[in-house]
Amino acid sequence: MLNFNGNMRKIRSLVLLLLTASVLSLSLIGLTAGQENIPQNDIDMGHQDTETQDSEDLEIVDNTVSGPLEMLEYYMSESDILSRSADYHHDFTDTDDDDEFAVLSVSSQATDAAAEKERITAKIQFELHIQAQIESFSEADVSDIVFQAVDYPVYVAVSRLNMRASPSTDAEVLTQLKMADKVECQGENEAWLEVCHDGLTGYVAAEYLSRQMVFRPVDQTLYVDSNALNLREKPTTSATAVTQLKKHDKLTRTGIGDGWSAVTTSGGVKGYVSTQHLTDQAPPAPTPAPAPAHSSRTSGTSSNEDEKALFTRIVAMESASQYGYEGYLAVATVIMNRVASSRFPNSITGVVSQPGQFSVYTSSRRPHYNDNVHKAVRDALDGKRNLPSYVLFFAMPHAYERNAARGGVFGKLEVYERSHGHVWCYYTADRR
Repeated sequence: MLNFNGNMRKIRSLVLLLLTASVLSLSLIGLTAGQENIPQNDIDMGHQDTETQDSEDLEIVDNTVSGPLEMLEYYMSESDILSRSADYHHDFTDTDDDDEFAVLSVSSQATDAAAEKERITAKIQFELHIQAQIESFSEADVSDIVFQAVDYPVYVAVSRLNMRASPSTDAEVLTQLKMADKVECQGENEAWLEVCHDGLTGYVAAEYLSRQMVFRPVDQTLYVDSNALNLREKPTTSATAVTQLKKHDKLTRTGIGDGWSAVTTSGGVKGYVSTQHLTDQAPPAPTPAPAPAHSSRTSGTSSNEDEKALFTRIVAMESASQYGYEGYLAVATVIMNRVASSRFPNSITGVVSQPGQFSVYTSSRRPHYNDNVHKAVRDALDGKRNLPSYVLFFAMPHAYERNAARGGVFGKLEVYERSHGHVWCYYTADRR
C-alpha cells in the first residue's frame, strides 16, 4: 500500500508554500503599481498613451497567469531600472534649479531602485524554491511505496515486459520478460509486483501479469512421444482427462505454457498435454523385413538398400547424439568387425539379428536420425574404422559392471577403452 500519511504531510507543506507565495506576489504587485502612479506634478514621466497603459496591464495579467517563472518578463532588468533613475534626475533638474535638491532626489531614486531590485531578486528566488518543491512532490517517492509480502507464481500476459530495478517507470531495466514467462511474486501493492526470475529480483507493473497460466500462441505439428498420454481439460494433472492419446498420434500445438501445451487432435478435440511427452519428429515408416544379403568378409560391404537401412537404424539406436560422429562410427565399426570375423555371421543382417546380441533389433522404440548417423554408416561401409579389428564387444558402463560381477561374458573379456558412453572389449586370443 502507498504511505498516505507521509504524502498528506507533503500536501499540507505544499499548500502553505503556495499560500505564502500568493500573498508575497500580491504585495509586490501592489507596491510596484504604487510606484508607477506617482503624481505628474511631482515627477514628469512624459506623456503616456492610455491604450499603451491598458495593453501593458493586460500583459502583466497574462504573464502572472502563465506561471511563476514567467513573472521575470514583467519585472524590469537592471538596465531598465538605471535608465528610469536617470529620467527622474533629468526631470527634476528641468523643474528646479536647486543643485542640492537635485542631488538628494537622484540619491533617493537610486535607493528606491536598489530596494526594488532586492525585492524582485527575493521574489524570484522564492518562486524558484516553490517550483522545486512542486517538481519534487510531483515525482513518486519510491521509498514511500510499501509492499505486502506474498508467495505465488504469476505469468507474463503481454508480448514483452520490462523488469526494473525499482518500482518506477524511470528505473533501470534489469531484463525483458516474454509472454508466458513464469515469475515468482514475493511482494505486491496496487500498481507493482516484486518478483524473482532467473536469479534476478526486480519490479514489474501488476496490470500486465496474470495468476492464471498464459500460453504463447504458436502453430506447430507435433507427435505423441509416449505410449499413453492424457489430454486434459485444463493445464494441471488434477484436471479431467478428455481422452487418452497413443504413441505417434499427430497433434497441432496452438499454445506453449509453463510445462504444458495447448493442442488439438486430428479429430478436432482440444485440450492440454504435458510438453515433455511431445516431439517434432515424425514416426518412421514401418521397416520391411530385410532380405538376406551377402557381403565379403574382407570388405564387409553390401549394396542392399534394405540392409543399409537396418544398419543405420541399429547404429542410431545403439549410440546417442551427445557422443557425436565418433560414437556412431564406433558402433558401426564393431558391427563391421563382426561381419569380417569367423566368430559371427558374414552379413550385417546376420550380425545384428543374432539372438542375445543387439537387443534394439527387436525394439519398437523410434530411432533419432541425424547427419552424424548417416555419415558414420556411409564411412563404415566404405571401410573406415575408429577401433581395432579385434574389438568385437561393447556395453554401457552399468551393464558391463553388472554382467562382469555375475560372471557373464564381459568378465572374460579385456577392456580396450572406455569412451563414447560405452566400454569396448575384446578376447585376448583375438589380439595375438
